[in-house]
Amino acid sequence: MANKITNRQLFFIITMTLITITLSSIPKVIVSEAEEGGWFTVIIASIIFAFFSLIIISLNKMFVGKVLFEYSQELVGNSITYIISIFYIFYFAAILIYMNISLSNVLKTNFLFETPHWAIFFASLIVCGYGAYKGITNVARLLEIYGIIFIISVILIHTFMLLQGEMDYIRPLFITSETPKYFSALKGAIFPFLGIEVLTVIPLSNENKKVRRLGFLTIIFVGIIYAYAIETSVMMIGINEIIHYQDATLTSIRLIQLPKIEFLKRLDAVYLTVGLMGIHAAIIVIYMVIVEFLTKIFLKLKRLFIVIGVGLLILLISILVLRIKDFLEIFGQSIIFFGIVALVLIPSILLIIALVKKYEKRIL
Repeated sequence: MANKITNRQLFFIITMTLITITLSSIPKVIVSEAEEGGWFTVIIASIIFAFFSLIIISLNKMFVGKVLFEYSQELVGNSITYIISIFYIFYFAAILIYMNISLSNVLKTNFLFETPHWAIFFASLIVCGYGAYKGITNVARLLEIYGIIFIISVILIHTFMLLQGEMDYIRPLFITSETPKYFSALKGAIFPFLGIEVLTVIPLSNENKKVRRLGFLTIIFVGIIYAYAIETSVMMIGINEIIHYQDATLTSIRLIQLPKIEFLKRLDAVYLTVGLMGIHAAIIVIYMVIVEFLTKIFLKLKRLFIVIGVGLLILLISILVLRIKDFLEIFGQSIIFFGIVALVLIPSILLIIALVKKYEKRIL
């Protein structure tokens, strides 16, 4: 099998795709709805989405060495497969545009003040396009390196926040009478977990032992990281203040004081550097997913041409949507429906069909 990844690589692909974009903004989003119970909301959300991840993983294990495009042809035929694939292409393209603009905003706000957005888009897509061109195996190896650096850095920085924060800001941790509010806040926790759908283009081999458990626990781990980021951010600036900051995590990090460690005086710069590396990794993954679907549809078209074509189209659309006021907020609200379709509805239908056909074969 040409594309083969290990369980460790799968862990980093899922983790980096999910947390790199939303980690900085999730404290405001969740605390605005759940207040002191934000940690509980994201943990419950992680359990729900962990079960959703099992749907795609189960399909990939039933059809070893194949991806969604290939086994859906066996299950629902070519015509429906092409419709499903086009849906995923547009879905992931929208996410890629969102990530591209988010990355550009971070760079312009913190580093490249005078650089136009189009130049940042262009440079980013060249780098990420090269990664997408190299394919799943190489991207997985890259994310192993990026993932270790990113996760260790995030845990260390938030631990500094835990040590310097005010414990009274997060008390009480849980109010029983507010449980309905915590569950109603789950709608705000949907977007941070979208991205699991990248599993649709990742084939599994017989060497991927206990991969269902790995996928489940990986999503739980992501939920724990989110909860840790929310609680430590609240400890630094408080619930009443955190809702006023779009990048609450970054704002909280700037309050950390480490006078005895000279080279870590600007932890926000370290966080931004590591964060940008993580965002680039996530963009590479999403870019690669689009390319993988297109290479299945256009078998005679060279991968390089597909990569270039996708990059140019994303560049053009990213420039155009910049003119839309509050695009990122509008996107975040509208993509949830399509994310549920991509993550839950389509894979669930395919899994049911696969199980029915497997049962029929046993009877016959």
